[in-house]
Amino acid sequence: MKITGVKTAAAAGLAALLAALPLTALAKTESGRGTLVSAESVGSVEAKDMPDYLAKGEMSSPLATRAVDGFKIEYRTVDALGKPTTATGLVAAPRAPQRRLSAVTWLHGTQVYRGDQPSVRPDGTDRRAAYLFASAGKLAVAPDYLGLGGGPGFHPYMHNDSLVTAAADAVRAATALVRRQGVTVDRRLLVSGFSQGGNGAMALGKALQQGREPGLGLRAIAAISGPYDFTTAVADAVAGRPVNAVAYLGYAVTSWQRLHHLYDDPAKVFRQPELAPLFDGHTPNQELFRRLPRTVGEFFTPEFLDRLTNPDPVLKALWAKESTSCQWRPRVPVKLFAANGDEDVPFHNSQTCAKQSGAPLTDLGKVSHNTSAKLAAVQAVADFARFSR
Repeated sequence: MKITGVKTAAAAGLAALLAALPLTALAKTESGRGTLVSAESVGSVEAKDMPDYLAKGEMSSPLATRAVDGFKIEYRTVDALGKPTTATGLVAAPRAPQRRLSAVTWLHGTQVYRGDQPSVRPDGTDRRAAYLFASAGKLAVAPDYLGLGGGPGFHPYMHNDSLVTAAADAVRAATALVRRQGVTVDRRLLVSGFSQGGNGAMALGKALQQGREPGLGLRAIAAISGPYDFTTAVADAVAGRPVNAVAYLGYAVTSWQRLHHLYDDPAKVFRQPELAPLFDGHTPNQELFRRLPRTVGEFFTPEFLDRLTNPDPVLKALWAKESTSCQWRPRVPVKLFAANGDEDVPFHNSQTCAKQSGAPLTDLGKVSHNTSAKLAAVQAVADFARFSR
C-alpha cells in the first residue's frame, strides 16, 4: 500500500502504524465491494492548530479537540450499472487511544470538477467538515463519489443508487484501513450530507434501514439543504429559480444522457452543443461558469425546454425514481437542516422531505446555500456527540 507524506513522529498515530501495513492484510468482502486498494496521507492537523484550521472554514466547535490524520483512499465499488469499478474518498481519523469509533459519513454537495473533491482539495469545505467530525472523536468518511476525485469514468449526477453504494463501500474500506491499528468501527453509521449529499444522506439512511447494505446499520442522520423532491427541483431549474440553474440542469442532463441516452443529436438539446463536454469532470469551475450562458433559455433549445416542462414517460419515471429519498419513516433520530434564504436549493425541498419522512426541520434563516452547510455541520457534530460508542 502506498502511504506517503506521513510524519515520522510516533504521535502521528494511525499514519505511523499503517506505514508498514501490507496490502494483503486488508479486509475484503466476498464480492470485492469495499476492498481497500490503496491509501496515502493527505496531511494532519494538530490539536493545537485545529481551532484556527476550522475557523478559516467558519466551522468552529468546542467539541473539536483532537488531532486528526487524513488519508486519501482508493477502493472497489460498483458503477451506476452495477459493474465493478473503483472510487476514491477521504478518511479522517482522530489521533486518540480509542479502540472503538463511531463512523460519520459526510456526503458533499454538487461538484463538477474532479479537483474539488474531499480527498483532493485541502482547503475545501468538505475536507474541513470531515476533519471537524474527526476532531470531535469520530471516524469521518467523505467519499468523492463515482467519476470524481481519482475515480475512473463519469459522475452519475443525481443518481441515488450509485451514491449509496459508493458511500457504503467507502465506509467498508475505511474500516479496513483502521482495523490494523486495533480499532473497531461501529457498523451503525452516523450519516450527514449537504445539497446533493443531503439528498444522498436520506437515500443512504433509507438503504441502511432497509438492510440493503449488508453489515452496515444506521444510528442517526443530519441532512442539509438537499434537492429531495427532484421532480420539483427540475421544474425550479427550468424556471430559472436557483441562482445556478444553468449549471445544475446542464450537469443533470449530460449525466442522464450517459445513463439513459435521452437524445441522439446534441444540437437538438443545446443551443451551443460545444458546451456540453464541459461537464466532463475535468473543467474547473472558473472556466465552466465563465463559458455557460446566463439563463436556461440561452443554454437549451426551445424544443428540449418544452420536453422538460412537459416530460415524457421516460423523464417522468426517471425523476420519480430520484425523488424517493425521503419516502420512508426512519426508526432512528433524523434532523433536516435548511435555510429559507437559500437561493440554490429552495427551502420547500426540505419542507417536502419533512412531511414525507416525519423528520423535524430546522430553519437556519436568511443565509446562503453554502453557509447552511457550515452552520448545520457544527450542529450535527453536537447532535452526534451522544453517539460515542
